[in-house]
Amino acid sequence: MCPTFLLAALASERRPKRLERWGSSGHKLRPAAFTWSRRQGIPTKGAVVAVVFEWAQRFSSTRRGARLARRLAVLVLDEWGVPHDHDVSERVALIVAELAANAVTHGRVAGRDFELRVTAPEGVVRVAVSDAREDRLPVLRSDHGEDGGYGLHLIEALSDRWGTEPRSVGKTVWAEVARKEEGQRV
Repeated sequence: MCPTFLLAALASERRPKRLERWGSSGHKLRPAAFTWSRRQGIPTKGAVVAVVFEWAQRFSSTRRGARLARRLAVLVLDEWGVPHDHDVSERVALIVAELAANAVTHGRVAGRDFELRVTAPEGVVRVAVSDAREDRLPVLRSDHGEDGGYGLHLIEALSDRWGTEPRSVGKTVWAEVARKEEGQRV
């Protein structure tokens, strides 16, 4: 769905029911946006409303799951107005590929999936990959081997910011890519 529909839904007197229907394909608004609209009343015509795009999906902790995560992240960005061949989309694809591969390789717990969450608050695309392994927090190392250890260096080079967050079960590794062009929706 396009943001125009969402803004129309926010401005409508029937806002709650229309917003419940909005959200196919896993797209959601951050709860803060709903809270703002409830506290401030329904925006009037011409009001500026910050829209946060969000998409999340769980994948099997396999190479196939990691590959699918990368492909779907690029498709979601394209739907949000960031074309496949754009620098932001290409950087996000590489970041998702690396974070998903790390989740499958280092964060795998038998029978547990990993989650990919892509959000686009104003001016940034944020990618977060969560897995169930809490005892192995990623660390940027300088002593990488011949065949590996370069992944977080790649994340460091491709993203504008990155980090980790502990969860009740497992951890989340996230990276942000700044959007440099103003003509895009996301």
